[in-house]
Amino acid sequence: MNRQQKLRQSLNQAVKMSIVASSIMLALTGCKQEGRVTTNSPDLTGLWRMTVDSNQSGVNLELGFTSTIRDNGNTVVMRSCVERVDETLNRQGSILSPSPNGDITITNNDNMSANGDLGPVKFQKMSVKPQFDLSSLAIQTSGIVPVSSDEVCTSSVVAKIVGMSALETFTVYTPYQGSVLGIEMSKVSKFSAGEYSVGPVDATVTIAMESPAFQSPFGNSRIDLKEGTLTVTERSAVWFKGNFDAQLPNGVPISAQFELELP
Repeated sequence: MNRQQKLRQSLNQAVKMSIVASSIMLALTGCKQEGRVTTNSPDLTGLWRMTVDSNQSGVNLELGFTSTIRDNGNTVVMRSCVERVDETLNRQGSILSPSPNGDITITNNDNMSANGDLGPVKFQKMSVKPQFDLSSLAIQTSGIVPVSSDEVCTSSVVAKIVGMSALETFTVYTPYQGSVLGIEMSKVSKFSAGEYSVGPVDATVTIAMESPAFQSPFGNSRIDLKEGTLTVTERSAVWFKGNFDAQLPNGVPISAQFELELP
């Protein structure tokens, strides 16, 4: 195992240990100072981005996620980008509960905050429409049911260990075959515009896809792509755009184009 593989393995392990411990919270969490924001909203209804900056056991995690909220007065319904599951929270004054993040404090209809297991959570509204209209994704292949969707959202994780490079991971989520498809793109050090090799071994970038629909053809809900190339055409604080060409585990070619608005 080379140095880069060891580094990726160490950072991935740190990410998994921290995220698994608070997976329910993170499904509702993911605020950069750039990107879409709203002001003077009439109520809480809309698309929200949330971020956590966590330091635990020598690992710094910068986490970004999105959720939608529908404001029903005494209650609100939050839908996670990751799981597409509704959670009903009760409102008492300026507090929403129960939440895996701890009580959520409403500052106004465009900003909220909470203190979760991984640290302070910042909530910022992106749009008054409660829709996951953040991105677009198209996948072409004969090996699985292809994808063409504008109902896409992205989570982001940057993991840093003292004395080591960062591991940056973007995971794209979209409805797929009655459930949710996740596409995870991960790289040691942050992504920038350029071309990268893809594969589970001795590659710059790893790309994994996860869906219950993969269990039958591949024997596993999570599959790793191999022997391919990822081209990033734009990378900013707001956008991650590009395409990739690779192979499914059975050798069938797969290609994708994506435009991802980051949380």
